[in-house]
Amino acid sequence: MEVLTGKLSRKGSQEAIRKLIKANLGVDDDKVITRDGMTMKEFIELIYGKGRNRMIHGENEALGHDWSTWRAAAEKLARDCIVLYMNRIAENPSINDPKQLLQHASG
Repeated sequence: MEVLTGKLSRKGSQEAIRKLIKANLGVDDDKVITRDGMTMKEFIELIYGKGRNRMIHGENEALGHDWSTWRAAAEKLARDCIVLYMNRIAENPSINDPKQLLQHASG
């Protein structure tokens, strides 16, 4: 998802993903988005930090953890965000810089 923000390096990827979610879904960092009380920022840190980075690099101490609930939530969040992002592109064909789409959608 960070590629949709124009962010092509790992540095700052979590922040870029949170900005993308804010722009397309209107969800602030401190909004609780899980049943167990995790904020959007905490959820992205969990998925990105423990799920993505550590899994890819083979350093995940939670390797045996059942990720199915978190995975389903992450997939829904990503799907909703990407669909809205693509709709915004279709509605604004003159935009050629992904950073322009990081502004919160109005309406």
